[in-house]
Amino acid sequence: MKILNRFEGYPKHYTKLKLSVTCEDNNKKKVRVVTYVANPDYIREDLLPTKEYLDFILQGALEIQADETFLKLKDLPHFSTET
Repeated sequence: MKILNRFEGYPKHYTKLKLSVTCEDNNKKKVRVVTYVANPDYIREDLLPTKEYLDFILQGALEIQADETFLKLKDLPHFSTET
C-alpha cells in the first residue's frame, strides 16, 4: 500500500476510503476494498489523467482478469507525458 499511496498522492491529493462491496458474479461475495477520492482542493473539470496512468490501471485490471469494462480506459481522454 505504501507504493500505491505515494503513486496516488495520498494524503495530500487523495483521501482513502475502505469499503465493503458485493461482487456481481454468481456467489455475490462481499470483499473489502480501498478506493481513493480526490480532496476538494484538487478537483477541476479540466484535469485529465495521463495515458501512462490509464495504462497502469488497465495493466492491473488485465493481471487480475477484471471484466471487459476496464478496456474502455484505452478510449478515455488523457494527456501524454511522452515526448
